[in-house]
Amino acid sequence: MSRKYALAESPERFSKEWWLTGGKTFFWVLIVTALIWVYADLEKTESKDVTIRIRLTTGNSGQVEIEGDEHEYEVKFTVRGSQSSIDRYSRQLGEAGWIVDVDVSQGRLGENTFDLAEVLEARTGLTKSGLSISTVAPRFVRSMLVKPTREFRGRMVLTTPDGGDLVFAGTAGALHRREVDVTFTAEGSREGLDALARGGTDIPVDVVRFGQGVDNVSVGDLLRSSQAFTKNGLALRAASPQTIRVELDRSVKIPDVEVRFNATGGMLDDAIMTPSRMGVTVARGNEDALKAQPRLILETVSTDLRTFNPPQPVQINPVIAGIPVRPDQPTVEVSGKVAQLTGEKTLTVPVRLLTPQSWPEDGTWERFVLRKRDPADWRREITVKGPRAELDKLQAQQVEAYIVLTDLDRSPTESWLERQVEVRFTQPTQAEVVGPLPKVFFRLEPRPPAVE
Repeated sequence: MSRKYALAESPERFSKEWWLTGGKTFFWVLIVTALIWVYADLEKTESKDVTIRIRLTTGNSGQVEIEGDEHEYEVKFTVRGSQSSIDRYSRQLGEAGWIVDVDVSQGRLGENTFDLAEVLEARTGLTKSGLSISTVAPRFVRSMLVKPTREFRGRMVLTTPDGGDLVFAGTAGALHRREVDVTFTAEGSREGLDALARGGTDIPVDVVRFGQGVDNVSVGDLLRSSQAFTKNGLALRAASPQTIRVELDRSVKIPDVEVRFNATGGMLDDAIMTPSRMGVTVARGNEDALKAQPRLILETVSTDLRTFNPPQPVQINPVIAGIPVRPDQPTVEVSGKVAQLTGEKTLTVPVRLLTPQSWPEDGTWERFVLRKRDPADWRREITVKGPRAELDKLQAQQVEAYIVLTDLDRSPTESWLERQVEVRFTQPTQAEVVGPLPKVFFRLEPRPPAVE
C-alpha cells in the first residue's frame, strides 16, 4: 500500500497556531545561542598567577641524598589557557596542598641545576591540561647530590684468633681482645648505613696480620678492612683517633693452675669443681711476672649463692694478679650444697664516746664541753653482712658505734678534729661491718663559767 502525503498549509498569519509555532522555534534558538556563549566564555584564553612550593626529594633511592637542609622552594608562575582548564589545574594543585614533590635522585653526584619551567610542565600536567607557562620565578634552583653519610660512635674490637700463637702484649685488656673507642663517618647507600647501625656499636677487626711487635696503625685502614664496611659496601670519610698502638706478642703455656670458686651470699659445703686445675696461656712478656706470684690461683666470676643451683657451670675470670690469661676452658662445673645463706643489713646507731679512764676523776668534763661540727653526723648508718639467720635477729642496740678520745684532744685548737668511727658488737656474732667506716668532726672547748 503506498503512502499518500499532503502539503501542510502554513498557519494563518497572527493566528494562534502561528504564534505557537514561532514561539517553539524562538525558544530553541535562545537555548543554542546561550550554550554557544557559555562555551565561548569557558574556552576564552585567560591567565592566572599561581604560587606553590616545590620540594626536592630523592624518592625511594638510597644511593644519594641532598646536601644541606634547604630542599623546599617557593615558586611563582603564570599559566595561560581556558578558564575551565585553569580551574581544573588549580583544583589539582589545591588537593596536593600546593606542594609539588620532585624526585632528583637520577641527577649526577655534585651540583645539579633544575629548570623549574620544565619541572612544572613535567610534574604538574600542564601540557595535558592544555595550559602553558608564561613566567616562572625563580626560573632555576640548584642542589648538591651526595652519597648518604652518617656519623657513628662505637668500639673497634681488635682480635687475634682464639687459640693462635699471637696474643696482645701488656695488661690493658683481654689476651685475644682489645677495645678502642672510635668516632667515624661512613659513606654509602642508606641500606648499607642502616645495616651497620643494626649491627651494634662493636666492630670486630682482626689484627693478626701485623705480626709480633709494636705498630702504630691507621684506624681508617682497620675500619675499611672490617667486614662491617666491606660487606655493606661502605667508604670511610673520617675517623678519630687517627692511629692506635697495636702490640702483639707470642704466647706461652703455664700448666696446672689452681681454680678457686668465688661466691657471695652464703657458704657452699662439699664444693667440688671440675676441673679443679687447668693450664693457662699468657703473653711471653708477662710470663716472668706471673711466675713470680707466690701462688697462682684462677678464680671464677663472683657467684651469688642465693640464686645458685648446683651442679652448675660457672664462668672463669681470665685474669691472675691483674695479668690477662686464657684458661684451657672458659668454665668449670661447680657442685656442692648451699649450707648457709648470707646477706646484708643496715642499722642506724648513735656515735658514742670512749674516753680515757682518768677523765671522770680528773674533772675533764667539768672543764670541757664537746662541740660537734654537724650533730646529724652523730647518728650513722652502719651496714653489716653475715648469716641471714643472725642478721634477722640483729638489733641496733647490739651494734655500738664510737670514737676514741685521747688527752691530746684537750689541747686548744680552732680547727675541727677528725675521727673515724669504730664499731663493735655487744654479743658474739659472725656478722661483720661492710665498707669504709664513717668519720665525725668535733673539738673540745673550754666550758664557759657558770652564771651565778
